[in-house]
Amino acid sequence: PPRSTLFPYTTLFRSAIQKGYPTANLFYKLGNFYLIEGRPLEAKRAYLMAAESIPNYTNVRDSLTYLENKYKPVIK
Repeated sequence: PPRSTLFPYTTLFRSAIQKGYPTANLFYKLGNFYLIEGRPLEAKRAYLMAAESIPNYTNVRDSLTYLENKYKPVIK
């Protein structure tokens, strides 16, 4: 899908953050969208933001490890 398809999701995520939804979950899901679209750099950034969010009930560390192993030359 074209990059513009993420616009509704980012708008939705901003709205959810304002309503108090855990930011770690939102950034983790955004990272998943980026990864599915083949955009590992953006996925890594979203996963890093999820890792820094508190509280964090995601398995984002596993996702970062996967990205670093699979896309090593692209995301370093």
